[in-house]
Amino acid sequence: FKPKANMFESISTVKRLNLSEINGLTKICKNMFRSLENLISLDISICNELTEIDNDAFSDLPRLKSLVLSYNRLKLENTDVFRHLTQLEELSLCNNLLEHSSIEKSLFLPLKNLEYLNINKNRISKITSNMFRGLFKLKRLNMSSNVLEYMELEALSCLPCLYNIILTTSDKTKQDEFKIFFQSKIQFN
Repeated sequence: FKPKANMFESISTVKRLNLSEINGLTKICKNMFRSLENLISLDISICNELTEIDNDAFSDLPRLKSLVLSYNRLKLENTDVFRHLTQLEELSLCNNLLEHSSIEKSLFLPLKNLEYLNINKNRISKITSNMFRGLFKLKRLNMSSNVLEYMELEALSCLPCLYNIILTTSDKTKQDEFKIFFQSKIQFN
């Protein structure tokens, strides 16, 4: 599958688009979604070869509220990838190759309306104070099944609406530490 600019021009009125399980999709390109300005939901999950997203790949989606990029091979080292998604409310990046270094660079900063963030099943080892900066409306955060070893309390102090954090770890000692650390804000599965 080779994405092309304007490839969705004939379906410009569509509001929900599911591109999951497309074999051979390795990159989400700039202008791929041109003419889909009415799109509110986009699912690009389970594309086993997807590793890259162009800087302005989502620039033509001003109304997008839900984006699913789960079960891919994304590292998202490009911090501007979400800069045009200011209306986004739900983002799922579970089961990718995200690490602390990609998130720490304010990857989520443009997402001022984000209410739900799923970053479980990645390779995140630490949560630092600037990772969730700007996510003032975030209510639910799933960070389970990462390799979490370190977390700064300040990382969550900038999230005034947060009421649900899901953290799961196989390390019983770490789980006890996190329970004490977060008190009532945490749900363990």
